[in-house]
Amino acid sequence: MPVSSEEFLLALPLLLQYNNVSEILKGMQQHLSHCGVQEHTCQALLQLAPRDAGEGYDANCSQAGGEWQQYSRLAELGVIQAALRTTSAHPDSSIMAEAGCSIIFFPTRVRVVHCAVVGAP
Repeated sequence: MPVSSEEFLLALPLLLQYNNVSEILKGMQQHLSHCGVQEHTCQALLQLAPRDAGEGYDANCSQAGGEWQQYSRLAELGVIQAALRTTSAHPDSSIMAEAGCSIIFFPTRVRVVHCAVVGAP
């Protein structure tokens, strides 16, 4: 049953806490035209997506492998498509651009890390 954007935003922290990606994605789709919902959901998905911990990021094979599994699970649920949809729907939002790009370009970073650590082509 559809919920209002306000109800969804109130439920979002709980969905995030329980890692309920499917319901977050449903809310994103349901409220695609609502910029505030899209910004909050992109930030929530970014919290669930693996990403650099900053300059001191420890890139080793086991970490890259674990992150890749986590990212693959999110990708299978449709997170990449949702990030593309929301950044396309709201091109003026810097919040969505940053979160969307971080989610979308993760595979490239893992490949670079893997090559640097393992020496793979």
